[in-house]
Amino acid sequence: MLVKKYKADIFTYFFEETKTFKELKSFNISESCLQIKIPLLKQLLAKNFFERLNLEKNYDIILMYGFYSIFSAKKNHPNIWLAAAPPKNLFLPEYYKAGNLIRKTGMKIFRTLLLKEHIDTVKNHLDMVFAVSNFQKRNIEKIYKRERNLKVVYPPVETKKFYWKPAEDYYLTVSRLEPLKRVDIIVKAFIKMPNKKLVIVGDGSQRKYLEKLARGNSNIQFTGPLYGRDLLELYAKCIAFIFMSKQEDFGIAPVEAMAAGKPVIAVNEGGPKETVVNGITGILIKPTVSALIKSVKWLTPEKAEKMKKDCQKRAKLFDSSVYFSQVDKTIREMIK
Repeated sequence: MLVKKYKADIFTYFFEETKTFKELKSFNISESCLQIKIPLLKQLLAKNFFERLNLEKNYDIILMYGFYSIFSAKKNHPNIWLAAAPPKNLFLPEYYKAGNLIRKTGMKIFRTLLLKEHIDTVKNHLDMVFAVSNFQKRNIEKIYKRERNLKVVYPPVETKKFYWKPAEDYYLTVSRLEPLKRVDIIVKAFIKMPNKKLVIVGDGSQRKYLEKLARGNSNIQFTGPLYGRDLLELYAKCIAFIFMSKQEDFGIAPVEAMAAGKPVIAVNEGGPKETVVNGITGILIKPTVSALIKSVKWLTPEKAEKMKKDCQKRAKLFDSSVYFSQVDKTIREMIK
């Protein structure tokens, strides 16, 4: 959305057409001549690519998105770090200590090489930081000891794309199937509720494990990744949406569900505490199987439908128009 809005040039370590939006091909994209994708080496080369960029003579402002892009901040001003949040691979033990010995060793080397410089960059070289939520704003203040030019700008959701339809007989979750997303809690809950149907959209390293866990339970369906009209229809026709992600920075999917007029059963931590209004647009719960079962049984199709208007009204607060008004205002102030 940012590239289309500002007709911006793109600088990235490498560009894979099959893994992004088709319309991006029409924009000016500069990438590294090194297309090495070996773990750890790839990360170090990406950092080096951004460090070497000299852009400020050709652009009024530099918008940085993602972890590696901010290493260009030392040479390029004025700049804004968009969608800012402390990266889990540096600061969340449940992430960087997970996996086998090879992964743990790689993560240890990665943190040793990048942690100190990353903290210095955020603290001293970024002109403006847009935290994705108040949750992450507090984390940024704590981790980086930074309070200046730090504001919350919620990520944009194209709420007008979503629509409501009468509920069919299923609950929905849309997520990467990774450990921190805690989809296993959702699966375990629905195994104990064979009369309730669950549709899981997404893919990831835990897919085989979750499919094995759900084996023999016909009420649980895995669709794999879905996009466009197929995904919109699932949002539109579900009874409610379920979201159990651990310490989520913001959480786009719950807002998308509310834009479709569907209430959200979400974990009472991280971003969802700022988007889902407990008892009005959904339910905030502890990340346990028992709490989820209780909430699903309480949130009947009839109760869910009564939340429709409140959900859609709430979602509009996070619409892309709100986001761009905030970004536009900040850019004008920085380049005047």
